[in-house]
Amino acid sequence: MLRKIYSTIIALSNLSFSLALPYVGMSEIEILPEYDYVVVGGGTSGLTVANRLSENPGVTVLVLEAGDFDANEDFLTIPGLAGGAVGTKYDWNRTYVATEAVNGRTLPAPLGKVVGGSTKLNQMTFNRGSSSDYDRWVELGNEGWGWEALLPYFKKNELFTPPNKEIAKEYNITFDPFVHGTSGYVHSSYSPFFWPTTMRARKEVILAAGSVHTPQILQVSGIGDSALLSGINVTTVVDLPGVGQNFQEHALVKVTNKLKAPLQRSNLSDATFAAKVREEYEKYRKGPLTSPLGDFLVFMPLSNFSDASSGIYRQAINQDGTDFLPPDTPIQVIEGYKRQHKVLNDRLMSSKSAILEIIWDDGEMLIGLQHPYSRGSIKATSPSTFDAPAADAALAKNPLDVAILAESIRFSRRLVNAAAMDILEPLEVVPGAGVTSNEALEKFIRSTVSNFYYPAGSCKMGALEEGGVVDYELKVYGVEALRVVDASVMPLLPAAHTMATVYAIAEKASENLL
Repeated sequence: MLRKIYSTIIALSNLSFSLALPYVGMSEIEILPEYDYVVVGGGTSGLTVANRLSENPGVTVLVLEAGDFDANEDFLTIPGLAGGAVGTKYDWNRTYVATEAVNGRTLPAPLGKVVGGSTKLNQMTFNRGSSSDYDRWVELGNEGWGWEALLPYFKKNELFTPPNKEIAKEYNITFDPFVHGTSGYVHSSYSPFFWPTTMRARKEVILAAGSVHTPQILQVSGIGDSALLSGINVTTVVDLPGVGQNFQEHALVKVTNKLKAPLQRSNLSDATFAAKVREEYEKYRKGPLTSPLGDFLVFMPLSNFSDASSGIYRQAINQDGTDFLPPDTPIQVIEGYKRQHKVLNDRLMSSKSAILEIIWDDGEMLIGLQHPYSRGSIKATSPSTFDAPAADAALAKNPLDVAILAESIRFSRRLVNAAAMDILEPLEVVPGAGVTSNEALEKFIRSTVSNFYYPAGSCKMGALEEGGVVDYELKVYGVEALRVVDASVMPLLPAAHTMATVYAIAEKASENLL
């Protein structure tokens, strides 16, 4: 059975071999018939694990990555241009299936197809969730994965640079040095291309292909829900119903305001201005190109931004959330979701648990739902890893998500109407000031909601009888010498951009492997 897994993994590593061929300047090394560890996926978690394992000179590690090597393009190296890799050859260019909840729209699902993974596609935002985000994982039965246990691994890969004294004083910036690391570093490693071949892992295979492709690899290898596998002509090796279930994405809506005086980032469309700020960046590392993501971002608890929070809470505790799961959801997954629903409800009114992210970018407010109640799935569509899986993000499937997003839009208007904004004379153009009723806001949300590019949860860490795919050591149930180390193991999304959390997961997993 493991031999079958390995052959599938090797196939995945060659999906983009033609793109790798032009790189002829790399030193050639001999591929070995066996390695101690085979890591599938050269992204955030895969490279972190491989780096830590290879610190032992007596250990051999092979990293398999389907994507290309980047060429240090501006959209990968200049903060103000970050995010420009979406839709390029460095992106798998996958899509989420159309659903009624989003008015039948097919949504893009950017996923890194490059050495370095999806960190090459995001906008250089590195932050953690609150302590309660990770303590929820423990509440769901995952001992050793709470805030206190993860903090050393967050710090291990962080190189924190505090603000200078003048800026800290002007803006009253404070920070706790105890929770920040000062000696971390991030690695990207590049390996030569090899023609299709077969090798064995003496110790373990580590799947780190991400929340869309990791469950697909398991499924086409015979590990997953037997009902799904029989439908795609794959023999079941391990009946593991949770594979591909519990899929989550931060839901995103945008409120756009026209401003009297466009701010610097908006002016980048002017060629003369763009050339000026580019020169400023190249010479002095100053100006708008030093900022990768808007003018500010903030994470907020529900009670801080909504007067209707108690009503939403009543709706949540009276709701049977399983009504909004797909009809073919395995019973084990349903049981696990019931427990998740209660945990989400228990923290819904907490002042220590953020549920909303707001990013302000020159009049556009990006509003992200951090703890969605909706759950989707990843399902292989054939026995081949070359065929895209059916990815359903289930955005806005649960009406609780729509209710919270509607309140967030109302809050965004209160922010824009603050006296400090008067100088910009903001005028709401999307969705428009006349869109105020619950019905009108729901219509707007369902017609425009999209994803925040942080998929997670499809190979959940948790109890087998609750739809878990991996145990607390990230070992796949029913399989020897196979672990999953990526965002797919998160039982619940944190209120954060997920990069820092994925690094911490990889650091902790590496320590368990050593």
